[in-house]
Amino acid sequence: MGPPDFYMINSGKMGDPHCMNTLHSRRELKQGVRMTGYECIISVPSLSDVVAAIRTQEGNITMEETVIVGLGSLAFFEDTEGNLAGAMQYDQSAG
Repeated sequence: MGPPDFYMINSGKMGDPHCMNTLHSRRELKQGVRMTGYECIISVPSLSDVVAAIRTQEGNITMEETVIVGLGSLAFFEDTEGNLAGAMQYDQSAG
């Protein structure tokens, strides 16, 4: 699933507590800043609520909400300390 050189590793069934991992090439989550460490994407029940909270707390949305067909919606952000992370609302009907 995903672009070339993108591999997804799923350690369980959707809906059950488990960890989904990806392996892919280095990329920029913020323009001009190449990721060199751990890329964290957190599963959330409401992506729109998370994006609103990030903006309220003076964080920076580095990638607006994007729909990944058959998987869910994803956004990336930078917190007030400069840490980059993602938030993913999984499409429960896609499991």
